[in-house]
Amino acid sequence: MSEQKEKWKRQGYSRIYRFTPIPNLPDTLLLTVDSEFKVTNITEEPQSYYAKMEFEADDHVSSVSYRLVIDGKDKYEGVKPLVKSDTRRDVLEARSPDVTVDPGVTLTALSKWAFLVGRKGGDMISFGKPVEGLYVGVVTPDDLDFLAEFATPPDKYTEDGGGQDWHWDRTFVEWQHVNVRWWPR
Repeated sequence: MSEQKEKWKRQGYSRIYRFTPIPNLPDTLLLTVDSEFKVTNITEEPQSYYAKMEFEADDHVSSVSYRLVIDGKDKYEGVKPLVKSDTRRDVLEARSPDVTVDPGVTLTALSKWAFLVGRKGGDMISFGKPVEGLYVGVVTPDDLDFLAEFATPPDKYTEDGGGQDWHWDRTFVEWQHVNVRWWPR
């Protein structure tokens, strides 16, 4: 069996969590998540690329908005509904259309989704492919604490902004993940 050569270099992944209180629902928050990373075609041929996000079926996310950009120009922008995964049980996914990326060209993939969460909860950032570098940021109400940590401590990261920003200067390999948690102060 021949080994498949990697076509993409993924780097600069960032995820920002924004928590918004909901009037008349004191134990519920609207969580909006913005995600961004860059992917470079490292082959000598044009390659087809699509962005895909996966969620546990009970996450209550209904759609993901995508924006795929090359050289400052939108190659795709739109909202995709979540559908049942063909390959993973109890998983929903949203997939952008394919975009052609020329050799040596970098595409920026942006995505956004929102859902209701309790004042105590968590999320997991899982890496389906290797990614160089991770930034996690958070915007919370004053009465909410937040923590982001590599799932298999100890790991080195830089924490800035008084517990509002985390930076990992490392490569995450397939199926590694970072846990994020929030709780009332």
